[in-house]
Amino acid sequence: MAVQLNPPLVISSLPFDIAAPLAFDGEAFALHDGALYTSRFAGDIAKTLAALPALGGVVIADQSAAVSAVIMLPSNVAVIGRAGVTITQTDPTQDLFGFTGGSNVQVRGLNLVGGRCAFAAYNASNYTIAGNRVAGWHYRAIDLGQNMPDTSILENTFTAPDPGMTDAVFAQDVGANFRFCRNRIDTTGCTNAQAHGLALHTFASAGVLTDAHVEDNFFIHAGGNFAVEIGAFGGARPVAPIVRGNRFRFAAQTNGALSLASCDDALCLGNVIDCNLIAPSIMAIEVVTSAGALVQGCIVRNGAADGRALIFDSTSRCMATGNKFAGAVFISSGVSGQPQLDHNSVTNNDVLIAAGSVWAHAIYLHANVAGCQAVNNRIQNNGVIAPAGCNLITLEQSAGVIDATIVTGNPGAVFNNVGNAATNTVLANGH
Repeated sequence: MAVQLNPPLVISSLPFDIAAPLAFDGEAFALHDGALYTSRFAGDIAKTLAALPALGGVVIADQSAAVSAVIMLPSNVAVIGRAGVTITQTDPTQDLFGFTGGSNVQVRGLNLVGGRCAFAAYNASNYTIAGNRVAGWHYRAIDLGQNMPDTSILENTFTAPDPGMTDAVFAQDVGANFRFCRNRIDTTGCTNAQAHGLALHTFASAGVLTDAHVEDNFFIHAGGNFAVEIGAFGGARPVAPIVRGNRFRFAAQTNGALSLASCDDALCLGNVIDCNLIAPSIMAIEVVTSAGALVQGCIVRNGAADGRALIFDSTSRCMATGNKFAGAVFISSGVSGQPQLDHNSVTNNDVLIAAGSVWAHAIYLHANVAGCQAVNNRIQNNGVIAPAGCNLITLEQSAGVIDATIVTGNPGAVFNNVGNAATNTVLANGH
């Protein structure tokens, strides 16, 4: 059976002579087609890895097996599963694969069942997890710690976790060039109110996350936390993450689909969120204490009567444009309690508020924290449809200051409950 890699693994480029005889446990043998097959060792991946040359090589997992200890991956290896091969971790306190202190590892094409985590790694680089089918994890399917630059998680399927799982995929302080693309995560049945689908965090004082890509994934999300959460929780602010072309469907009550927390220059592009008539506890898309974020071309649909589509919470220079939102839009300082709320824009969006909505406002600019400077914000050229009794656009100053606001080109009148209304520009609405 031919094994196809993407990118291809060039056998001739491996750092050892594939024709040279090898020996393990006193027995000589040769590689077959440049690879070592686990059936040579009764399906034992750990023993097969140990039998590789010191410089690494390719292991073909061609026989299913059960393990009770973690399989530690050395550097410069590829472990590739033949169709139908399943590796089962029988001990729920042990990981399936561990990797630390090395580089250049690929694990592809395996069915992985059980264990604390399917993959756990830190202080390593150039780690690729691709084309695997992961089920039944008890803690996290993938748990990545500090210093994991150039990690790629591609085209995997994650399903049927333990109901009490902590997260599907968690990556903290991993560094630069993290890629999470074309995966399917289904956490249906999860009962943990804190569980994420994918969490990308910085935590340690020296922790960083730069140029992360989360693209073309499908999240069926039942965990109580956000399906995707990218943010600083003690470490440096994540820089330039891209969240593009993902699909989300809520399977249970959850905080929302996407949170960008204390990020700089994030891009949220072309994501589709099916709320499945479940109102998120926080917001379908949350951008909080961030600067320079762009939310563009996204769709939030099937919102409940109290649907919550987007919030810019204590943000600067953030823009939402060209989106279709079934649910209310907020520009506010009320959730995080931070004072900055400036130079944000909500332009050229379609906002639909469902009949029977509990919201009094479709687009709501609200200064409600002492010292808040809600200045130089724009609400322009949006299409807004809302039932009777719901204000299309509201400016409200409960605390702090709203100033120099531009509201133009939107339908209907603006409900302006601002103490210093004379310094606001509210013009040319009602198209």
